[in-house]
Amino acid sequence: MAALHRGIGRLPHDRLAELRAAFARFADASDPFPAADCLAADVSLHELIVEAACSPRLKKFHKQLADQIHFLRNLQADRMPASIAEHLAIIEALQTGNAAEAERALRQHMAKIRENLYQNRHLL
Repeated sequence: MAALHRGIGRLPHDRLAELRAAFARFADASDPFPAADCLAADVSLHELIVEAACSPRLKKFHKQLADQIHFLRNLQADRMPASIAEHLAIIEALQTGNAAEAERALRQHMAKIRENLYQNRHLL
């Protein structure tokens, strides 16, 4: 959340537009689902937000968590198609500069991740 609030005014709109277009394509994708491309877009979105925060401390913290985040992404790969709408909601709020809406969308996304992790806790 801290990176989102610090960086919302510095996010490059062209990059957000590219990510929004990518997630929109994923939403329309048929079998097979482009999981690797979706994962790459998710990573890019996280990195974009952290980079825009212009905080060495947040960047270092994100880097320290990167392996755990990657593990969780792979653990929840089956949830990827359902998460597309969540990512689009976050991106749309970021594009409009609405920090409160971006935070709400991000919190909702994180709640769904936690719920899925709880349901799959036997895999941890």
